[in-house]
Amino acid sequence: MFKVKFRIWIFLVFVVAVRGQRDRTREVGTYGSDVVEGVVSALRDACIFSDDMLFFRRLAYVESKDGASNETYRKGYDGGIWQVDETMFNETKTKMGKSFYATVTQKLGIDWSNVTWSDLRKPLYSGLAAAMYLLGKGAPWLIPAAIDQQEQYWKTHYKANGPNGTFVPLSKELESGCHVDEQVDLLFVIDTTPNTVFDSGHITTFIKNYIQSLHIDHGHAQIAVESYGNDPKVDIPLGTYSTKQSLLNAIDALTFNPGTSNLAKALEVASGVFLPNNGGRNNVAKIIILFSSTPMRLTNEGVLKSIALKNQGVTIYTVGTGLNSDALSQVASAPSCAHTYTVADYRRLEELHPYVARTSCRVAVGLQPGNYKYPCGSNVLVRVQSSSVGATVKVHVTNGTAEVFGSYVSTQPSKDVNEINNTVTPAQSTAIFIRDLRPLTLAVNTEHRHLVSCSGDIEITVEPSVSKRTECQDKNPDIILLLDSSKNKSENDFNSMKDFTSRFASQFKIGSAAAQIGLVTYADKASNRFWLNTFTTQESLQHAIRIQSLNGNKSDLATALKYIREEALQPINGKRQSSSKVLVIVTGSPAQDPVEVLRQTRLIKDEGVRIVVVAVGDAAKDPVIQATASGLVHFQNVSRYSDLPRVAGKAVVESCGDVQLVCMENGLQRTCGIEDLLSSQFASLIVPEHGVIPNSPCSIRLPVPLPIERFPHPTDKDKFILCDNHGQSYLVLCPPDEVFNAVTTECERPTSPRPSTSPIVHPVTHSPFTTPPPASPSTPVPTGTALPSSSNPCSGEIISKGLFFHPYVPDPHKYIHCTGMPNASKLESCPAMKVWRQATTQCENEYITDEVGQAVTSLPNPCMFGTPGFFPHPFDKNAYIQCDAWGEGFLKKCQSGLQFVPGQDTCVRPPST
Repeated sequence: MFKVKFRIWIFLVFVVAVRGQRDRTREVGTYGSDVVEGVVSALRDACIFSDDMLFFRRLAYVESKDGASNETYRKGYDGGIWQVDETMFNETKTKMGKSFYATVTQKLGIDWSNVTWSDLRKPLYSGLAAAMYLLGKGAPWLIPAAIDQQEQYWKTHYKANGPNGTFVPLSKELESGCHVDEQVDLLFVIDTTPNTVFDSGHITTFIKNYIQSLHIDHGHAQIAVESYGNDPKVDIPLGTYSTKQSLLNAIDALTFNPGTSNLAKALEVASGVFLPNNGGRNNVAKIIILFSSTPMRLTNEGVLKSIALKNQGVTIYTVGTGLNSDALSQVASAPSCAHTYTVADYRRLEELHPYVARTSCRVAVGLQPGNYKYPCGSNVLVRVQSSSVGATVKVHVTNGTAEVFGSYVSTQPSKDVNEINNTVTPAQSTAIFIRDLRPLTLAVNTEHRHLVSCSGDIEITVEPSVSKRTECQDKNPDIILLLDSSKNKSENDFNSMKDFTSRFASQFKIGSAAAQIGLVTYADKASNRFWLNTFTTQESLQHAIRIQSLNGNKSDLATALKYIREEALQPINGKRQSSSKVLVIVTGSPAQDPVEVLRQTRLIKDEGVRIVVVAVGDAAKDPVIQATASGLVHFQNVSRYSDLPRVAGKAVVESCGDVQLVCMENGLQRTCGIEDLLSSQFASLIVPEHGVIPNSPCSIRLPVPLPIERFPHPTDKDKFILCDNHGQSYLVLCPPDEVFNAVTTECERPTSPRPSTSPIVHPVTHSPFTTPPPASPSTPVPTGTALPSSSNPCSGEIISKGLFFHPYVPDPHKYIHCTGMPNASKLESCPAMKVWRQATTQCENEYITDEVGQAVTSLPNPCMFGTPGFFPHPFDKNAYIQCDAWGEGFLKKCQSGLQFVPGQDTCVRPPST
């Protein structure tokens, strides 16, 4: 953890200390509804056991009260929460096909061939065994929907000796349907083909039953209905009815005219239903439940429209007949097995209602980049879809505390199942940088034993790459503002642009030794208003901005960019060699010559100029204008010119480049470093330090590029020099109260003295002092494979073999800990002065210890390779090193007058000379 200080100061602040991951479904003897729900969710999300009409969930409660019964974990019985008898378990070992067992290993990391009945004391194993046993009996397809018929199925296919009359009353103790306080925008989409119109009464009855458990108003659940044939229409827009009874009356009054199904067009109309101007809300779950009973030919356009909806954060459930289940599964959200429901015909919808209602009501809110607020006590469940670009999620509370649980694996993270577990306070927010193709689901809990732990708001911010903060005083960039002054603007528009420019410039100290700001306007040609070095005071600069006037014709951005490169950014006009270069473009015009605009943009970027774009109106939708910016983090948009002044501060942030990161990549949590930026597309945020580090080690030119390295600062202990693999040097400032340790090449709190460099050690020919080359990543090791730092070794196949610990090749002081969930892991650090040893899968002493137990940091450790014995001291004949079988080394002294003799492994008196 450190802060980075450049010519333009850039801070990387890693503020999150994430607690250990946990999956209580894999722990012996755990119980409770959250644990059971975690098992049900895991099996459903893995498509191992789904669409079971709630039977599997009810079964856990009927058999053991979700494990709370005193008889659950009784002595001599290992069936666990689902009470799987040993004979039932034995059937699961042979009756499933090889592909099924392979799926279990891949998705859950469990090799069923190695599982014993006693493992069923772990809830996930008990639930998986019960699911396998039921699958062997024809489940879930043969499971009836009616709860009284499920009791008979239970006695016939699961527990023949189950007491009569217990299944139904125990099942009814479980809550069904949605919680009345759920916040959701819900759209029912109904096709109007003749078959569906014939069954429309069953569909409307289903819809009315579904909303009975919801709190209908503008602050909780809003319902919309769309019917579609050739010409889809929204019969009930979101928020039209704010009471349950008025909504029920409107549903009763619906009529449907038969037509031909056009699913692609229906999904396009559906996307508009959730827009704010049509009653949609940004911070609530968005759900579509789509009904279709007619065989359909799903077009590519229909698939693309469904993908666009999902990318907007909409969760799609489909309800259909077996005639079109394959097509509907392509439309449904992933995993499709958990979002697609099939019935023989719509007369069976009433039986399906409890299952659909329960599984679809707890849906995560799909968050797009933006700011979101939830009152404390809210049931917050959100989902962030990252990409190769990455995203930063920040969670903050204004008063009190909140628990944040996150998971890539589970769609319902909780205190029992999570990969991220952190406490948030007003003084300590959570910020998580993610770069993963899987969505990250976060649950924010503000209740403990039914008491709310905070007051005020829960604030969640999602940014497309990295979060930023800044103070721009004392920074000295060269900044040129390029304003669009073409004829499509009014005087008021241009005045808003000048107001933006004035507010932007006011954030900097102006002068030849501080920030320099130039101004260029463009229409059909570019016009310099003042050069970078024209003004040296804030007062004179502000006056010059105020007196500017609008002039121009058509918009030609390509010509303007060429002018910036060839004229404005030249030394004669104020460009300084040692300063960072920033171009801020404010435009309301789409690009007229896309090819030339992109070519000029690339030429400017190649010269090390960061480009910040503030786009207005239609220009913000132009992909060429978007591509002009150095990255997503450098692009801002507003709908009107009058909104420009309020984003001036954000544009300053993009220009100053301060960054806050916490990294979680491909399921592997690790501390971010500046190297993450240097090797990523965010390298443009970093401005090299030119000519200010005397005798920089980075300036040494070698024929082969060096890896990124760190070196001590020649004078300041709280700084170090970072060299990238292009010979650039960066001055890095350690966090407060920390100094740079040249041995570990990390910033650390000062502890006991440790030499920054090792003393010269005379050559020793004894083999244990010769460090062997590191093993190739493909070389097998006893308990895992050494993989590159960007990889996650914790696949289902690996953890199914019990291989939970793996080396972290870039740093021997760390190791990778697999949590037990496939592709979920955390980077752990060994204690001080210990390094990871894969042969014993534990952290061992990096140094040998002397006779009083102090680390001897001046000597290499010949014991690291597990060879017991005695070894000579490299330059003291009166001492030797003893290694035990566990890699520990001890410095020993011979008795006075004796010397250690290698080979004899003893101390003897030297012969007299």
